[in-house]
Amino acid sequence: MTDDFVETLKELQNNGLLLIVDEVQTGMGRTGTLYSFEQFGLEPDIVTLAKGLGGGYPMGAFMATDKVAGHFTRGDHGTTLGGNPLAAAVGNAIYDEIMEAGLLDNVAARSSQLVKGLEKISADTGGIAEIKGLGLLIGVQFKDSVEAADILSACYDEKMLVVTAKHNVVRLLPPLNVTAAEIDEALEKFGAAVKQLAQ
Repeated sequence: MTDDFVETLKELQNNGLLLIVDEVQTGMGRTGTLYSFEQFGLEPDIVTLAKGLGGGYPMGAFMATDKVAGHFTRGDHGTTLGGNPLAAAVGNAIYDEIMEAGLLDNVAARSSQLVKGLEKISADTGGIAEIKGLGLLIGVQFKDSVEAADILSACYDEKMLVVTAKHNVVRLLPPLNVTAAEIDEALEKFGAAVKQLAQ
């Protein structure tokens, strides 16, 4: 988010707007902090969570400030993947692992390594328009002449799995416990894939 966008959100919130932040993909350390909103100085009224919260186990949740939570009564909020004893135990174990294994620090270090490597690939090939994202949620936007589907196919040829985000963006989403050696290997494969299309 741009600084102007963040300041507008804060201003609207100060004027009574409830701020709801969707952390389904970005929460639980994916961006280098437990929640991405922490990096922008936001104090949301409601936060939605899933995916990383259960570490692969189907689980969703939302958190609310005391002021907002006071308006909810039994039956006001339903959910498909909400809390139950097993899901709660899994969520607690995932949180403990993130904190005790130092995964937030690892995300910051591996993100820096990944972005520097992508910047080198960009300089070497000239095919990348922009590298964006936070932590280990990185979008590589290619110049308009390059289709994400072509990058996807070239990555498959290099035995690397990636996903597309739109017609010319590839997302890189390594696990929070990815190692430096694995990032180096991914950069080698990704660089080879990009060079295939630059020829």
